[in-house]
Amino acid sequence: MIRVVLPAGKEQHQHDAPGEVTLLCLEGEVLIQAGAQSHTLREGDFLHLVPRIPHVLRALQDASLLVTICLVPG
Repeated sequence: MIRVVLPAGKEQHQHDAPGEVTLLCLEGEVLIQAGAQSHTLREGDFLHLVPRIPHVLRALQDASLLVTICLVPG
C-alpha cells in the first residue's frame, strides 16, 4: 500500500501499474483519467483499475489517497 498526497493543482503524470490497482480517496478531491474515462473521487470514494491501464491523477483540492497494487508472484 502507498499513500499518495497531492496538493491542489498538482498531478502525477501518466503512468501504469503491472497489476490491478485500487484507489481509496482519504481526503480532498482528485480527478483520475484512466483510458478514455475520467472519474472524480472524493473522501470515501473507491476506484478499481485493471492492470496496465494508463492513468493520470490531478488534485482538484488538497488530496490523499490510499493506493494498493496487486502483484502476482512469478
